[in-house]
Amino acid sequence: MALRSITSIVTFPQLFCLVRISARAACGEYEVLVEEELIEPLSFTAYPERRFT
Repeated sequence: MALRSITSIVTFPQLFCLVRISARAACGEYEVLVEEELIEPLSFTAYPERRFT
């Protein structure tokens, strides 16, 4: 399993709400971390080869 992560600094000039939290967050700079699992490509043929005669 391979994991890729990206970190970025974002600036919010106004108060904002987070979807899963029923509270407002203060304006300012925040560090955002995104991690995603990279799925390896499939090693088998999804569709069998068709031969037309």
